[in-house]
Amino acid sequence: MHIQGFSATISKESLARLLKAIRFPEGVTLIDSMLADGTIILVLRMASYFGIPVRVRLELDSFLGSRIIFKATPPIRFPIEGVLEMSPSDEPETVSHNRYTLAEMDLVKLSKGMITAATISNLSITTHGIFLEAQGIQADPHKILAAFQSVSTNHK
Repeated sequence: MHIQGFSATISKESLARLLKAIRFPEGVTLIDSMLADGTIILVLRMASYFGIPVRVRLELDSFLGSRIIFKATPPIRFPIEGVLEMSPSDEPETVSHNRYTLAEMDLVKLSKGMITAATISNLSITTHGIFLEAQGIQADPHKILAAFQSVSTNHK
């Protein structure tokens, strides 16, 4: 299935609910989340920081193809694999000497097989929400139909 283009807006309230539903690694708890221009801010309680709340800034760095790259400040010191399908970036300057860590999110991985290819054409983060436009989307029609059926049966 080929989809020419797609745009989505995720409100700050919807993003907060989504983030609350995510399973973070053991010893990491999400306390709060906020949006700023170009930035997602997570307030996390981490056992490795003696349980003191830490503000992690995920600043939009770039996007290419289906990948979104964030600068995480302070450098993330817990495994981020599986958290919003984020992973350490495979760019050579992954850690810039205690200033930030590059972390990437791939929309194809995040879709769990529904999307097989996509090219992000626009992405913005504001205090009101996240806006995403993608083009050239290749999708598995059976998985998309199953997802829509799941949503429709959950809302009856």
